[in-house]
Amino acid sequence: MKINKKSASSSLSLKVQLLLVLLLVSTVPLLIFGSITYFNTIDQIESEKESTLKAYSEAISGNIDAQLTGMGSLIKGLSSNMDMLILLENFNHNPELVDKLRYNAIQGSLKKMTADSSKMYEAVIVTDSMGKVVMEGSKHSKTYLGTEFYNKDDFKSIKESGQLHISDPFVSKESGRLLITVSQPIKSGPFLGIMAVIFDLERFTSSFTGARPGRSGEVLVINKKGIIIFHPDDKLINTHNTNSLLENVMKSSGFASGFLRKFNYQDKSRALFYNISSLSGWLICAQVDTEEFELPVREFGKLMLLILMGLICVVAAVSIVYSSHISKPLVKLIQSMKQVEKGNLEIQGIALSGELGELAENLGKSVQTFKL
Repeated sequence: MKINKKSASSSLSLKVQLLLVLLLVSTVPLLIFGSITYFNTIDQIESEKESTLKAYSEAISGNIDAQLTGMGSLIKGLSSNMDMLILLENFNHNPELVDKLRYNAIQGSLKKMTADSSKMYEAVIVTDSMGKVVMEGSKHSKTYLGTEFYNKDDFKSIKESGQLHISDPFVSKESGRLLITVSQPIKSGPFLGIMAVIFDLERFTSSFTGARPGRSGEVLVINKKGIIIFHPDDKLINTHNTNSLLENVMKSSGFASGFLRKFNYQDKSRALFYNISSLSGWLICAQVDTEEFELPVREFGKLMLLILMGLICVVAAVSIVYSSHISKPLVKLIQSMKQVEKGNLEIQGIALSGELGELAENLGKSVQTFKL
């Protein structure tokens, strides 16, 4: 019996037991629901941030492709002109047969094409089948006329591919500005020559110069050879990309787009979405610091923690009140039973309701029986 008393005295009180049960029953569902809500919400937040980077990358890629498609359409339209084809036939076989009126008309069309470009085009040129520039519409006087504009490798590539060819950036001898050339071969059966639009790189990229996907966000455009076509830092334009991860992305085949959660660029951890332009093959990257990318997740985590802590505090307060409401009548009843055990039959009646009330009433009847 002594062991039993010791065990009973060392056990938790009824009030504490009730409090623990109420807390467990109330807080466990809260924690489970809170965890599910947290992980579902952070997935949505991260998906939304990724979608923002994707939207920037795809919008700029679409902008680039649209401009290049426009240039390609202009080249295709003018290079299919019958006068142009006749002139190239003459230049390739007997330049002395070139019709001056026809030649001046084509030259005028090329100059108009340059003038109508809102200063984006520096020149529109046409070469013969050997790569010599025979027609030119330029902002400057005869900048390229009579020169061999292409190196042998580029000329051969354009001639054999039959597709639009986008050059690497180069510096204009006349203006000192960075230029890029979009070229396409001219064919009417045999190869006749090449027509090219030489455009100002800065004006070409001006439509997305201010694109910033976030406070720390920036857009980066890299061509197939790893040369930076666009970067917020002008000093890095026309330099080689030194990030090995981006080099591997460019070399990977079959991946037109993708998301990189964390990678190091210029000694910073970044989140990046990349998209490869279908027309130019350029890599368009929209990136933001990982810290900024994960900031909404951390802020939501703090908010969820505060909410859960507040709910737990409310549950604890309610549990304390409710456990006291249940335990106090039981304590009174137990005290009365101890008095009876000691022989005190003059205990006062305890006003209780429900099952505890019935128990108190039965205790009172038992005491009355003992008195008799």
